[in-house]
Amino acid sequence: MTSDADFGQIVGELDYPMYVVTTRAGDDRAGCLVGFTTQTSIDPQRFLACISRANATSRTVESATHVAVHLVGRDHVDLARLFGEESEDWTDKSRSPRLSGQ
Repeated sequence: MTSDADFGQIVGELDYPMYVVTTRAGDDRAGCLVGFTTQTSIDPQRFLACISRANATSRTVESATHVAVHLVGRDHVDLARLFGEESEDWTDKSRSPRLSGQ
């Protein structure tokens, strides 16, 4: 059996695509790095993006009519870090220098 640190190191070496979900409900805007995605159907075409209920974004998603799923390119690690490490509970991501390139 491996330790949590060993597991984290192994998983850190895997080359998964990264996705960010963004949404808006009224004046509330939110977004987060997605924990799990998968294609669920070929016909009709369906794609599942899972967001943790512990994530602040989940509260906005529940009230939203639309959700966007963005594929994050390898050259946008700062964007993935912003949406993966920061929370709407304490950061307005839409005004972040990391998002605007400032």
